[in-house]
Amino acid sequence: MISQSTLLTNTMKICSISPISAKEGTKLHLMATTTTGCRLFLSATRGYGYLNNAGAPQSMQVQHIKFPPTLDRPPPQQGYSGAETQTVTSSLALAYTQKSLRFPPGFFFCFVTKTDNSGRDSVFLSGPDTGRIAAQARDLNVQAIKYHEQACWMGLNSHMEDIGLISKPFAAASQPLGSGNELAVQYDEPPTEVAILTNSGIHIIRRRRLVDVFAAAIRNQGGDEALEAEIKKFIRHYGRGETTATALAVACGQGSDVTPGEARRAADPETLELARKCFVEFGGRPSLNENMVS
Repeated sequence: MISQSTLLTNTMKICSISPISAKEGTKLHLMATTTTGCRLFLSATRGYGYLNNAGAPQSMQVQHIKFPPTLDRPPPQQGYSGAETQTVTSSLALAYTQKSLRFPPGFFFCFVTKTDNSGRDSVFLSGPDTGRIAAQARDLNVQAIKYHEQACWMGLNSHMEDIGLISKPFAAASQPLGSGNELAVQYDEPPTEVAILTNSGIHIIRRRRLVDVFAAAIRNQGGDEALEAEIKKFIRHYGRGETTATALAVACGQGSDVTPGEARRAADPETLELARKCFVEFGGRPSLNENMVS
């Protein structure tokens, strides 16, 4: 499947295996993580094709490999959340992975112990960039949908003991893996929250939805030129329709900042006014496709 990689050898060890529910997709069933941080996506197969309802599986096959990101860690989150991961077939960024866990619709928690950290773990957190994945699915010119992620690092300053969901499981739909229906329910369902138990306390991690990212991005920009550049970035990544819908949602009070113990709505007048401005000035003019009129 791949050219030679120092991360995948005969001495490779698997440290964690997470299930992928049938609601998320019909072709992938398990995600195995190696101690070098590679994610192996496997499917239960029958013969040489994907599993169908004809009978029980006869074997397991690796269908896709997700390599670790580059060693350069993304800067602290400022406005635009995280940084898109650039994977490398020889990166040691996730060595040595002690444990990993995947939650629908693709949240990945990878706990890494470095030899010079005196037993202190770091966690690599990544989540699907659902807006970009959905934009690809709408683009008829895209032949193969790329799995975009946003990611960041967090130092625990302690040792991870356990991890688990504290919000209800995400109700994934049969969409391209990682997109699910997260965009559709972001205004109605609370964001996913995960608790990390360490030997010194508990860390609560909350998912930043696209509407939260948009609200933070326009709030932290200074001046009209910086705001215009940020909106153009959103349009380039997510499409004008999704950007306009998100701006309208923020203008109506959606989008929150994470503060200790609570998530507050984006109710400050300045953010609401900026969102209205983005909706009006960058939404585009209405148009009629005459080819669609019978």
